[in-house]
Amino acid sequence: IANTSGLKVGITRATNVPSRWVDQGAMQAIPIFTTQNRYQAGLVEVALKSHVGDKTQWRTMLKQDSVPMTLAEEARRIITSAAPALDELMSRYPDDIQRLSEGAIDIAFPSHYLEKITSFSLDKTAEVSGTLQGLKAQYWVLADGVINIRKFAGYAVTLTVMD
Repeated sequence: IANTSGLKVGITRATNVPSRWVDQGAMQAIPIFTTQNRYQAGLVEVALKSHVGDKTQWRTMLKQDSVPMTLAEEARRIITSAAPALDELMSRYPDDIQRLSEGAIDIAFPSHYLEKITSFSLDKTAEVSGTLQGLKAQYWVLADGVINIRKFAGYAVTLTVMD
């Protein structure tokens, strides 16, 4: 479970913790289950997302920090709500799906928040310029807007740093 633009559930490989949470702009995160394979992780996610969202509202995430939550309590609430579906999965895969009891982590981003989000696109404008104010998730926050840098992976770009 992660706190990005609000509470959400998602799948993350153990080897991608915490980089996946940073990539999504999570201010807090807590692992709650481990599975033996991606299929089982998807089944757990489906059971949980009936009780909590699975999307990040990127504009909200970039406008402000998420409201801090007690993720252990939120996890208990969501798991209790999803108990019938989770119990069925855990009985079907008794050795493969395990509940975790790890603590939550907090993630701080050095960032400047914008009141209005303007998104730059290299597909529409060949040159984007501005003063880098901060980073959050896969976004570079410039003085006049943001650019989702991951969206342009594979593009040939030139970055000029000026004093």
